[in-house]
Amino acid sequence: MAVHEINVRKNKAMGWWEFDDARVGLVAEPLVDGIDTILDVVTAGGDAAVVQFSDTAFPEASIRLHRMAPRDGGYWYYSTELHMEGWLCPNMLKYYTEHPETLYVAVKEAA
Repeated sequence: MAVHEINVRKNKAMGWWEFDDARVGLVAEPLVDGIDTILDVVTAGGDAAVVQFSDTAFPEASIRLHRMAPRDGGYWYYSTELHMEGWLCPNMLKYYTEHPETLYVAVKEAA
């Protein structure tokens, strides 16, 4: 089981969340279309966080995202805990060979 970890930050000028992950070649990758709103809720209005995610359940995960409909090479996901949905782009394929049916997510305060 691999738990991926990214440090996300709010880009206040653009109004979205973004992250860098040199391991997979992503720089200032935006998190938009509902994922940004989910991050606003789970960070209680903060502007930085550590996000861990896996396609396998892990103890710290408190959010489950369930794959729904495809769009533009990515998928819409729905959180049963938050009753919210968001789109994850094709860059998820940098972490997985296909878009996971379920993603388990933990969000922590940035150090």
